[in-house]
Amino acid sequence: MDRFTATVLGLMRRAAALPVVAANPQASERIAAAITEVSRLHQIGVDDPRLLVELVDGKLREVQGAVAMAKSSA
Repeated sequence: MDRFTATVLGLMRRAAALPVVAANPQASERIAAAITEVSRLHQIGVDDPRLLVELVDGKLREVQGAVAMAKSSA
């Protein structure tokens, strides 16, 4: 699961680095919060792979929504 979590965090960081997101404080905050949550999940060591995927999927949806919000307000 370490590889999975690292990949997800990498994708989230890339989304946060997008210029349209960086210019939108609200979108940046939402993505930063999602990154923090996924990092915490990794740190506490969620043992159930299905649960981890479900939780991470929700955070990826939040990131996707933040990027869409940033694009629509640009």
